[in-house]
Parts: sequence; structure tokens; C-alpha cells
Amino acid sequence: MTFYLTLIISTGLIIYLQMLLWKKTKNFLLVLPTLFLYYWSMLGAWFITYDLFNNNKLENYGLHYYGYFQKLFAIELNGDYLKSIIYYALYIICYQLTCLFLIKKPQEQNGKKPITINHNLVFLISGLSLVLSYIFIRRQLEEASLNHESIYLFISHNNGKFYSLFQLFKSFSVLTAFTGFMIYLDRNQALQIASKPIKYGMVKYLLLITIVLFFTLIIGSRHDIVFSGLFTIIFSFINRKKVSPKNMVIVALTLMVPIFLIELTRAMPVLDALHLNMGEAPKEATQHFSGIQAVTSLVFSNEIFSGHMSMYGAIHYQVPITYGSSFATLAYSLVPRLILPNRPPDIYQHYITIAQNPGVQGFTINHITGWYLNFGVIGVILGGIALGALFAFIWNIFPKNMSEKRTLVRFMMILAIPGFIASIPMIIRTGPEGYKSVILEGMVIPAVLFWAASLNSEKKHYEL
Repeated sequence: MTFYLTLIISTGLIIYLQMLLWKKTKNFLLVLPTLFLYYWSMLGAWFITYDLFNNNKLENYGLHYYGYFQKLFAIELNGDYLKSIIYYALYIICYQLTCLFLIKKPQEQNGKKPITINHNLVFLISGLSLVLSYIFIRRQLEEASLNHESIYLFISHNNGKFYSLFQLFKSFSVLTAFTGFMIYLDRNQALQIASKPIKYGMVKYLLLITIVLFFTLIIGSRHDIVFSGLFTIIFSFINRKKVSPKNMVIVALTLMVPIFLIELTRAMPVLDALHLNMGEAPKEATQHFSGIQAVTSLVFSNEIFSGHMSMYGAIHYQVPITYGSSFATLAYSLVPRLILPNRPPDIYQHYITIAQNPGVQGFTINHITGWYLNFGVIGVILGGIALGALFAFIWNIFPKNMSEKRTLVRFMMILAIPGFIASIPMIIRTGPEGYKSVILEGMVIPAVLFWAASLNSEKKHYEL
């Protein structure tokens, strides 16, 4: 009963603080970071607690996290697990209190013309990025095809020296395609970033998105679609005078279908199934996969549990505190590997020392656990305050007064909010080192891409 009572009280307090933040800002977007933090940190506790009291009864309803107990470590309803729940709640509450204290009330925007972008440049950036991404991963694609293996699984074990560049340009391609499409749909209602009409715009974007999604489906890359989709939808909330349910549905459906297909097929040799392989496939290579299993896997994702378990593992197995090692790793990561190839281990590598069979099952560390392993309970508090302060800063610098100035800084101010919120699912599965990805990949790179797409925006385009 103690565990349920702790979950009820902490969840109730989190909901209450979120209601106070809503009263202050009246903005739905502020709910999303809290929702993401809760999903990847505390939601799993409800299921695990119920299962441990009821002999894994939820297994009958499609949950499938139980293998972690055998391959990693088993959770018990003891004092260490109670602490882990309290620490997760403490982080979220500190984050909310910081936001409540620092975030300013919204102001009305003026009626000046927004910045305009050139859709032809968006097509060029997205298409060129896709081609480069393919070039960087071509060797792995060929080997996976010859071996009749899942490309997703093959690449995860055979990264190659250009893997980072492959990931980077792949994300460029997906992000510019989706966000450019939303800017096109919202062009008549845009407040911050708009566009000139373009001939056959709808046809061109649908063709581009189809090609981009086909590539991500072959690769099995769900992360880029999730990030780009969240980024695009959140951006539309801040860019339109009035939210368009129609446009939201169009983008959401465009996202949901490939995400479902990726979950269904990424563990299978897709090229064999599509008869695009480079040799004759064995019969077992084209085995059938259940759509019901894919839906269950998405709804009851093991990501709810794998990261959630990390705090219990750190406490129960008394993983040593590193006293700020993540920040040393973060500093080293700012230097290119060509200059500094040897780097200190990150907090994830420190955490997996408790693994019984590290080669059998991958671990996931929760961001809050990363702060705990750096500074103990004080780190949990500091981590929540740091995330809240960063979000409050980003929220407060959003340009209330529109301007046609096409400066990179202005694009960063506009796109920082969708970039930060869409990055929460990414940072919650890393330690404090993840702030580099949030700032660089979530905020700086999108700003650079769309700033580049605005450089020739005065050129006239005509729509059919």
C-alpha cells in the first residue's frame, strides 16, 4: 500500500503544479515536457507495482518487459524501489517549481509580416541530405541485403566510420521535409515563419515525404520520425494565429503510418520482403509479423520500463557516485574526435557495470538516474532545476514581436521551443551529457537549416 500511496500523492502533486502553470500561461505546450518526463520516469512504476503484487497479471494484456528481470536484474518492492519512485517525482516537481517561478506570462504578438522561406531550398536541403545519408550507409545496406538480415539490427551492430554523419543527414532530411510541409500548409496563417506560394506545392511535398519515409522505413529509423513529427506539430502551435485541426490530422496521420510500419518490420529483412534484396532469400527471412504485436509494442513500449528500472539498479546495487563525470564527458564531446579520439566514459557506461550479462541485453539509463549518479540526491534536485531553468529561458526569449529580419539568431529564438520539447524523449534516455544533443540537434541545427532556406525567399513563386 505504501507504493500506491506514494504514487498517488506524487502524481497528484505533479498534476496540481501543472494546473498552476496552466493558470499562469494558458498554454497547452507546457504540459508536454511534464508528460514526457512522467511517461519515461514514473509511469512504469504503476505497472511494475501492480504486477509484483499480482504475479505478473498484466502479461495477459500484452506487457512484455519481464525479460529485463532475468537478463538485467529483478525489481523487488523494497525500500530501494520506494526511493527510486520518490527521486523521480522529486526531479519532476523541482522542474515544475522552477518553471512556475521563472516562466513569464505570455504577451500578444504584433501584426508585422513574418519571415518567409523558399520551399525550393527546402526541397534541395532535404533531398541532398537524403542522398548523402544513403551514401554514408550504403556499404552496410549492401551487406545487410547480402546476408538477408534486418537492416536496423545490422546497422546497430555495424555502425561504420560514417555512422554519425549518416544519422545527422538523415535527421536533416526528415525534419526539413515535415516542417517545410507544415509551413506550406500554414502559409496563410503564419505568425513567425511563412512562405511564398509555390507551383504544385502539395504534390512536391507529398512526393518528397513519401521518398523520405520510404528510406526511414527501410532503415527502421523511428527516432527521426518521432522527433520531426513532434517538432513540426509544436511549431505549428506557435506559428499559427489559430491552430488548424485539419493540418494537425494530416501531419499526424503521415507520421503514425510509418511509425507503425517501422515497429512492425524493423526486426525483419525488409529488402527481402520487398524483393529488393541482392540475392535469393531463405524462406525464414520473410517470416510473418503480427500487426497486433506491433500495436501492443507501441502502446506498452518497453521504453516505459527499461529506463525506469535504472534508478532502482543504481540505488540497490550501490553504483558509486561520480561527482560530475558527465560534465567532463560533455566538455570532451565538444572537441571533434579527429582531434581528441579518446574520451572519458559517459554515465551510461558507468551505470552498466552492474549488468550481469551486458552483451545479452542493452541497458537504458534514465536522465534523472544520470543526475543521481553524478551528485546523489542533490543531483536529482539540481537536475530538475537545470531543466526547468533552461526551458524557462527558451520560453521567455521567444520573439513576441514579429520581424522580417532573417538572422540565424532569430530563427533560433523561434525554433527553440519546438526543438526543446521534441528533444525531451531523447534527453530523458541519457545522462546530463544529453544536453549537447538537445542544444545542437534540437535547436541549433533546425535554425541553421531553415535560415538557409530563407536566404533566397524573395524569389517569386506561383501556385497552380
